[in-house]
Amino acid sequence: MPRPSVSASSTPAPQPVLIEAAGHACLAWWHAPAPAAAQALAVVLASSWGDEDMAGYQAQRALAVALAQGGLGTLRFEWPDSGDSSAATGAVTIADLLDAFEAAARRTLALSGRERLAFAGRGLGALLAAHAALARQDVDALVALAPVASGAAFVREQPRHAAARAVPGIVPGAVVDPAELP
Repeated sequence: MPRPSVSASSTPAPQPVLIEAAGHACLAWWHAPAPAAAQALAVVLASSWGDEDMAGYQAQRALAVALAQGGLGTLRFEWPDSGDSSAATGAVTIADLLDAFEAAARRTLALSGRERLAFAGRGLGALLAAHAALARQDVDALVALAPVASGAAFVREQPRHAAARAVPGIVPGAVVDPAELP
């Protein structure tokens, strides 16, 4: 049976949400599903970290909007010590990040009224989403966008990504004639 088409205007505007996790307040945005297209599960969308998070912010927001338009209520959140969330710089642990993911999952269930979840993450967020999914019984899907194999791999990749962003139009892995660099 085909799904009804849903216009952007029928999807509610994203709502700011505060999530308490590991003694920190994490800012999140709830993208409620379009009422005519509501699906049986909701999505927790995790960003990456640092410069990679900043570079992908607009794309992640657009993904959350598209998921909501498709009927999947989506919560995208900021990690402790990133964006507008609280925590002293460098003070969070992996346990804190996983606690933030767990708190985001609980809030997503409460906001959506659903019983099942999908986890999606980009970069370091994909790695943390995979770990968080293993700890729960209510996750039906895991989507890893540009995943990293480990935290150490993520850290190793950062200088390469930063160098590529320093020169507009250069993407990681591109072949560049040094004479064309500024």
